[in-house]
Amino acid sequence: MRDSGKQGRPDEAQPLIKNALKSGKDLLQRERTAITTKIARMLALDLQPYSCVENRGFKELINHMKPLYKIPSRTTFSRTIIPELYEDTFMAVKDRMHADFQEGVESISLTSDMWTSRSNQSYISLTCHYLTSNFEMRSFALENRSVTESHTACNILEHLQTMMDNWELPLQKCMGHTLQLAIKDAKEETAGVPAILKKCRAIIGHYKHSAQAAARLKDWQRRMELSVLELIQDVETRWKSEHNRVSHFVQLKEAICLELATSETTVPNLAPQEWKAVAGLVKALEPIASAAKDLSGHKYATLSSVVPFLYGTQMVLNDCIAADDDTSEFARNLLKSMRTRFPGQDEQKEYVLVVACDLRFKNLFCTETFQETRLLELARTELQLPPEEESSDCVEASTSTAHKERVSSIWNSIEKLAASSERRHCTETANIKDPMKELPVGFYCIKEYKRDRNFV
Repeated sequence: MRDSGKQGRPDEAQPLIKNALKSGKDLLQRERTAITTKIARMLALDLQPYSCVENRGFKELINHMKPLYKIPSRTTFSRTIIPELYEDTFMAVKDRMHADFQEGVESISLTSDMWTSRSNQSYISLTCHYLTSNFEMRSFALENRSVTESHTACNILEHLQTMMDNWELPLQKCMGHTLQLAIKDAKEETAGVPAILKKCRAIIGHYKHSAQAAARLKDWQRRMELSVLELIQDVETRWKSEHNRVSHFVQLKEAICLELATSETTVPNLAPQEWKAVAGLVKALEPIASAAKDLSGHKYATLSSVVPFLYGTQMVLNDCIAADDDTSEFARNLLKSMRTRFPGQDEQKEYVLVVACDLRFKNLFCTETFQETRLLELARTELQLPPEEESSDCVEASTSTAHKERVSSIWNSIEKLAASSERRHCTETANIKDPMKELPVGFYCIKEYKRDRNFV
C-alpha cells in the first residue's frame, strides 16, 4: 500500500518547469554575453567601424548561427560594450606587467609616436617593451590618445605625463626625440641649410603635383640608364624621413637638372654650391641614420646601445669636421647640439652599468668617473653580491680614441676602439671563454645567445 503522505508531492529527481525555464534563461544570458564580447573583440582587433554590426550580411550570419541572439545597436557597442572591454583589457595588461615586474623585471623601454589620420585627426600613442626573467620579449600598445591642441612641446609633454600616470610609469627622456631636436638645432644653425631644404621641398612638390613632370623625370632616368627612383615627401618632425627624401633627391641630381632645364617650369633649380651643401648634409647624416635605424628595434634591448651610439656619432662627426669639406660646418653644429642635448650620458650610472652588462661592449666604455674597478663594485651592489678582493692581474681598460683613417660608420668607429684597447681580464674570468669574440659589434637580438648558454 502506498504511503499516503507522499501523495500529491512531485518527484524530487524531476526539476520543476519553473526552475528549468530559469536555468535555460541563465544559460542564454551567458551565451548572449559571450557572443557580444566576441563581436566587440572583432571590432577592436580588426579596426572595424561600429556600423559593421548593422550591416545586412553580418546580421544574416549571426541570425543563421544563433537565431535567438539579438545584436546590440552600434550605440550600445560604442558607449557601453567597447569601453567595458577596454577597461577589462587595461586591467589585464596592467596586472600582467606588475606580475612580470615582481618576478624580476626592473626596467622597461617606452616608445611614443604622433600621426594624423586621413580624417585629419591627430593622435599620440605609447608602447611598452621589456624582457622577462626568462628572456621572453613582451610588447604592449598601452594607450592611444586624441590630440586636439597644437603640437607644442608643452602639450605633448602633458599628454605623455597623463599616459605615464595612467600606467604608473616614470617619465624618461626619449632617445629618438632628443636626437630629432639635436639635428633640427644643427640645421637651423648651419647657414643656408633651411633655405636649401625649402627649395628641395618645392622641387619635389612640383613633381608630386604634376604627372607630366614626373613622367619626364622618369624618362630622363631611363635615358641616362639610371635606376628609376621616385622622389618622396618628408615629415618635418621625422629627421630620418627628411634624410631619405634628400638622399633620393641627391641620387637624382643629373636627371632633375636636365628635366628642369628642358621644361618650361618656373620652379628654380639648386645652384651648384647648394647641390654640394645638400650632398654634404646627406654624407654627414648617413652613418647616423644607419645606426639610428637599429635603435628602433622591437625584438632586442637598445638601452645598452645609447652610449656606444653617442660615442660612434661623435667619432663620425669629428672626422667630418677634420675633413674640412662641405660637411664640416653642419657636423660642427650637430656635435655641439648633441653635447648639449646629451650631457654626460657616459657618466650616468644607469647607462654605464647597462653597457657593461652587454656582451658586445662590457668595459669598453669605462671613463675616468667609472673605472673598471668601480664598475665592478657598482655591479655587485646592484646585484646584491658580496664584495670580493681585487686581483692584481686586473688593469684599467684603455680607451684610446686615436684614429688616423676616416671612420665610415658608427659601428666601424667602435670596432676601431675595441681593436686599439689592450685589456686583460681579472683572474676570476681568465679561463672563461670570452663571448665577445663570438659577437659582432652592432645591433642584433642576443637574448637567444644568453638563454641558450644559460648566461647570467
